[in-house]
Amino acid sequence: MKRFAIILMSLFLAVSMSAQEHMTFEGLEIKGFSRNFIHNLRSVKFKQQKSGAIEGKHLGEKCELYLVVTPKTDKVYMVAVAYPICPSWQLLKTRYESMKSKLIVRYGLPSVESESFLPPYTEEDGINAVVKKGCAYISTFVTDAGEISISISEDARVYIFYTDKAGSLQSQEEMLPDLGIYNGQ
Repeated sequence: MKRFAIILMSLFLAVSMSAQEHMTFEGLEIKGFSRNFIHNLRSVKFKQQKSGAIEGKHLGEKCELYLVVTPKTDKVYMVAVAYPICPSWQLLKTRYESMKSKLIVRYGLPSVESESFLPPYTEEDGINAVVKKGCAYISTFVTDAGEISISISEDARVYIFYTDKAGSLQSQEEMLPDLGIYNGQ
């Protein structure tokens, strides 16, 4: 009986500790109120402009940050990193591959990866295919704390999304009543 209690307590502690693990961005846990997170970003050299944009450098390149928060409690659960617009396909592809390589060093190989053009487009169509949503470049890295996705968007930018698993679940729970879904509590 004593052995069973120790095993049960160990399992409880393991679950509790894993539930507290949060995705990080620039060494900051992705959690808490947006104003506090923005304040903490200053310590890693990001600045909020008068326009509200948050600017700085990530993975060695200039970028803007967008924060995604829970709908009711205003807690950050995702950081979207947007790199500058690229005027050509070659520059865009090079930036994507460079950023992806840096993520591979940190997180290992992506769990999901798709790098292709959608018919009728081919790589020769370049930036024209990108802006017409004919380019599907995305890689996703899954960790215990959440996911990191890198993609090329139709606005000719590379984006990296850092999504905290616990915060994302909280956001979904906050949206359930608004969707008319009962969550059993």
